[in-house]
Amino acid sequence: MLKAQGSVIVEPYYKKVKDFGMEFYSDGDGNVEYCGLSLFDTDNWMYTGSILASESYKTNILADYISLDLIDTVKGAICSYLGSVYSGRYRGVFGVDMMVVEDEVKHGFLLHPCVEINLRRTMGHAAIMMSPSDKNQHGLMRIENINNYYLLKVNFL
Repeated sequence: MLKAQGSVIVEPYYKKVKDFGMEFYSDGDGNVEYCGLSLFDTDNWMYTGSILASESYKTNILADYISLDLIDTVKGAICSYLGSVYSGRYRGVFGVDMMVVEDEVKHGFLLHPCVEINLRRTMGHAAIMMSPSDKNQHGLMRIENINNYYLLKVNFL
């Protein structure tokens, strides 16, 4: 692998409990705006689908694992830090993938605040745009592979 690719990346293994992301917009002038949460599923590290729901519905799901104060702190830090980093360099949407992981020592959960940053429109942005504003309504957006064709399916529950 090293000969073929020229490098190797080693990452720690985490006991992942929940994948999610925060979606943003950078105006390129130092301002980053929060767009919303993206709660999604993966299979073998590949995106398979997202929850379509109000921000409060998604926040309540995460609150079962991590504090809402921590979510707000991370959101603010991303807006502040990446606003200055992207100033004069990047204008557009981006997503920061995160995950809730098991804390085996304290028998609780921890936040991994940056698995990766995607400088592009993500499926999380699409899910936010398709999500109902009614906090009592929710659904799923899934990508299915049927005979090597990928299909987008949306169902409201």
